[in-house]
This record gives sequence, C-alpha cells and structure tokens, in this order.
Amino acid sequence: MKLSNKIKKQAAEIAEKHGFREIWVNDMNEFFSLKSNAANSVEGDSKRYAEVPLGGVAQEEVKSADELIKEVEASEDIDALEKVIEVEKKEKNRKTVIEAAEKKLESLIKNDE
Repeated sequence: MKLSNKIKKQAAEIAEKHGFREIWVNDMNEFFSLKSNAANSVEGDSKRYAEVPLGGVAQEEVKSADELIKEVEASEDIDALEKVIEVEKKEKNRKTVIEAAEKKLESLIKNDE
C-alpha cells in the first residue's frame, strides 16, 4: 500500500500525541496503534494496510543535508530544532545537520536569555 505524505504527516502527529512507537493505517485511512487491529479492520488482507514509518519533523519528505541545513539556519523554532536533532541522531546521523541544528539552537537560547 502506497502512503501519501499527507497520511505520513497525520500518522506522525497521532503517534506523537498519543506516544505510539508505531502506527498502522488501512486503505480507508483509519489509524491503529497495533498491527493486529489494522489487519482485522481489512479482514487480514495485507495489501490493504501498512505500517507508517515514523520520523518526525524533517522526515515528512526526504531532504538532502544541504536542504535541511538551510531550513535549520532560517528557523526560529526551538522545538523544531530540537526535533531535527533528535530525528537526525536516531535515523540518518548526519553530523553536518546535527551540528548546524545545535549551533542554531544554542544561538536562539542565548538570545532568549
């Protein structure tokens, strides 16, 4: 089952809100925290449900390190920067992105004081 960016974004929001580690969706765009519930919703037809990859903020679409660094440098959102750092450390672990986000976060916090 192909997942749109809109479904991925909705799933990430639901998972974050409810603290789910995984989230599943069926072809009727219904979300589930358990694979078994998603499967049962479509009578076990594995072509009609899928796990939604959770990646948080920046992973709504795959971005190059350069693109993400430009967004980080333009950002004024402390929460978003913290999320970028968290996601990068878990998934891609791109040092240049992490360093840029940490540097920007540090400057925003320093300016807030």
